[in-house]
Amino acid sequence: MFVIAEYENVKLNFADILYIEGLKYYVKIYTTDSKYTLTLISLIKLENLLSSKGFARVHRSYIINIKHVKSIQKNKAVIADDRIPISESYKNSSFEKINL
Repeated sequence: MFVIAEYENVKLNFADILYIEGLKYYVKIYTTDSKYTLTLISLIKLENLLSSKGFARVHRSYIINIKHVKSIQKNKAVIADDRIPISESYKNSSFEKINL
C-alpha cells in the first residue's frame, strides 16, 4: 500500500503495520520498525481498505493489525509494548475478528 507522507509516496507492507491511530487531521501508521508514518488519508478510508486484510477497527481512533495482537487486557489490545483501547461500540465486531 502506498500513502503520501512528507510530500512523497511511501510504500507500507500490510504485515509491517502494527496499528493506526486517527488524529484530528492526520493518521499515524505505526510499523514493526518502531517508526510511524504520518499521512492525510482518512481513518474510514483505511478501514475500508484494510478490513479484508486482517485489520479491525477497535475504537473511533484506532485500527489494529490482528496478527500483531499479543493479548487482550480488559478493554485494551496489547500490540508490541503499546496498549490500544477497545471501545464498547467496537468491542463485539473486533472480538469477532480476533476470534475471542
